[in-house]
Amino acid sequence: MSVAGDQLFAAERRAGASRPSRAWRGLRRFARRQPLGAVCLVVVVVLIILAIVGPSIAPYDPASSDFDRLQRPNGTNWFGTDELGRDTFSRILNGARVSVAVGFGATSITLVIATTIGTISGYYRGWVDTIIQRFVDGVMAFPTLVLLMSLVVITGAGLKQLIIILGLIGSASSSRIVRSAVLGVRENAYIEAARSLGVGTPRLLLRHVLPNCFAPIMVSATVGLGGVILAEAALSFLGVGINDPNHPTWGQMLNRARKFANVEPIQALWPGMAIAITVFSFNMLGDALRDTLDPRLRGGR
Repeated sequence: MSVAGDQLFAAERRAGASRPSRAWRGLRRFARRQPLGAVCLVVVVVLIILAIVGPSIAPYDPASSDFDRLQRPNGTNWFGTDELGRDTFSRILNGARVSVAVGFGATSITLVIATTIGTISGYYRGWVDTIIQRFVDGVMAFPTLVLLMSLVVITGAGLKQLIIILGLIGSASSSRIVRSAVLGVRENAYIEAARSLGVGTPRLLLRHVLPNCFAPIMVSATVGLGGVILAEAALSFLGVGINDPNHPTWGQMLNRARKFANVEPIQALWPGMAIAITVFSFNMLGDALRDTLDPRLRGGR
């Protein structure tokens, strides 16, 4: 027994040691097949790191007016200063935390709700599917930005409220993607075999249906992250998002810089570039994941 136990322990150690190497090989293969997606993955990782440590490494207090107003980039203020003399680089770093918090928070809510609604609708079909889809149609019939602005005005523009509203609104369109994936999976032979063996519906959905819908759900979530960050920036730009000067956001900074575009147009460049690079990176990463995870798009690679 001791020899067998030692052999089992050694096998487990070899298996555990091979996991990082397999993950590394997978990343290298992903980078080779999807170079743009790999670059965007690096950008996303850097953005998350900056959102976590950005306020700690920011050279100045983003809310303090310690410098001359509307300075151009220089050795002291790398991105210049805004109309109140606040360091723009420090405000960009702090704005990353808000964007990442809203993006991942709202997308998490969307994932839970959309996966639940889409799975129930696609699996049961019939009158259940009809009722759910008519409700989804009703939500999607409203212009998204108008609906967002209305709800934010009603509930207030706090960070928690914004995350919940964006998560709920995004659930409608995302549930369609989940429903489509479930409709395709439920017709497979192994689902029928599981039913014939008496597997209960909850276990069937959790063990057989949802794991095979993982790829489109993850791709939808990755692309949706960029859309959520863009929506938060749009609300802040329009003045109905987060407007606390002590918690800068990229959309808020872009709105304030717009008023001084004729004096110092470069101030609008920094938040605009931050929004554009972030949204582009999430969208391209989502496309790369779709091409990698979908066997119909992988081809013979």
